[in-house]
Amino acid sequence: MSRRKFTIALIAAALAVTGVILASPAGAVVDSCATAGSGGISMFPNTPSGQSNLKVSCTLTTADGFASHFYKTEDFPQAVWHFGAGRQVTGSTTSGSPNVVLTVGHFASTDVDHPISGWASSASLNGGATPAAALTASGLPAGTFIKTFTDATHAVLSANATGTFTGRRWTLENTTSRTVTDGATSSGSGTVTSATANFQPGDVGRTITGTNMAHGAKITVRTSATQVTVAPVATATGTGQSLSVGPATNQTTARTVHDGHTTTTSTTLTSASASFQSWDKDLPITGAGIPAGDYIKTVTNATTVVLNAAATATAATAALVIGQPSATAPTNGDTALNLGAELDLNPSLVAGSDACGLNTPEGFDITGGWVNPGSFVTGLADSSTDVSLNKPVIGELAVPTAVVTFNGYVEQVPASTAGESQAAAHSDVVFPFLPTALALCGSGTAGIASTFNNLAVAHSQTANLPTNVGPPSSAQIRALKDITTASVSSTAFLHIRASNTSTTDTFTFSKACTETYPGVSDFGCGDS
Repeated sequence: MSRRKFTIALIAAALAVTGVILASPAGAVVDSCATAGSGGISMFPNTPSGQSNLKVSCTLTTADGFASHFYKTEDFPQAVWHFGAGRQVTGSTTSGSPNVVLTVGHFASTDVDHPISGWASSASLNGGATPAAALTASGLPAGTFIKTFTDATHAVLSANATGTFTGRRWTLENTTSRTVTDGATSSGSGTVTSATANFQPGDVGRTITGTNMAHGAKITVRTSATQVTVAPVATATGTGQSLSVGPATNQTTARTVHDGHTTTTSTTLTSASASFQSWDKDLPITGAGIPAGDYIKTVTNATTVVLNAAATATAATAALVIGQPSATAPTNGDTALNLGAELDLNPSLVAGSDACGLNTPEGFDITGGWVNPGSFVTGLADSSTDVSLNKPVIGELAVPTAVVTFNGYVEQVPASTAGESQAAAHSDVVFPFLPTALALCGSGTAGIASTFNNLAVAHSQTANLPTNVGPPSSAQIRALKDITTASVSSTAFLHIRASNTSTTDTFTFSKACTETYPGVSDFGCGDS
């Protein structure tokens, strides 16, 4: 195929994604997302705390071939998309010493037990090294966290530095979830000890996982910095155990909003959609009218924060980025989506396709990359201006072709949100504008089959992250929550609409799914 034909084919593939077929002939196949063996909304694996993908597969017909550009999947509420945030600091270490001194950035008393590392989702740390190489160059062992706060520029680490460095850049995590390797348990006992865990009163109620921990174990009592009580009790006796303390329930994540309200010379910033929480304190914030290096000094309530430095402009709809990517975030551009379709392409627009009269579909499969807040790319939809994106956006799914890029976004949706079919808190995967299928044959009965397969984990999260970063679900694009009951049932919803401003569905579908514990190896919520 010539370069010109190849380019036209790419354009056609980009334009054909929505499943729009413009004519309405008789005898068309039936719209369906529930065809046995080939459709529906599914996730696999569906085991508690497991990494799990999300797949939406549907067949649309010429009879319902509307000019639909807007696709929204309301995910199952037991799914957790990548969360976490951090901030970059720069300082120096001395080999064999746990002391760290900052030259750029700041520590706060609330940083105790927050992980700090020399690797992150972006290769910008430490001279563009890969995450694994950056860890070595940082002088900080895997699993290091802040043990003691001294002042804004000094802190004591949980481990001795492995090198003497000046001007090293680190990611300070916005979580107190951490992993240690010196846990000790006794069979049938709720007492768990660790000389390095630095247990705090705030750990009570957190999950704690490890080889000898019972399913669903939580910390019930904090006795000291080295001892806690857990329930249910340990299942075996052991020392040198790898134990992970789970994240706080109110941990926030890096996200983008586009309703920031700033006032010149004022440190007060408001956003109706940002859902600010106490954990946002000290996170960097960037956007129009925000001074370089600014951060959240205090959190007033869910819609209001106080900045460290006053805004330099007045705006009512400023696009803001809250936080930076955490160390376990996927690398920008890492594959996070497979999108496939079968459709009847018009040979006058896509050279080499067979005649429309044959009513036979052609097929393609393309990939989309994950992009972290602060690095979003503009395609046929723009998170900073799109009216359908009115909730915090935690990630972008950028699907590039040789000519055009179209984008999907992952949004955090609070419980009982107006306009949502899902009443529980959940995540939406929104494609505000999918290109119209102008390259399709105008008649025929082939219909179109499309599949959106959102991956559970990115390559960078498995290949480059060092060991000792917590349970498998700590490094994921999409995972499932843990459950302590025998089963949890919920429903996911798909909405297809004419445009991002429409509130009327041209096609909708829902699918129920049950997650069980103990689980079995099957395809209960997976591909049938």
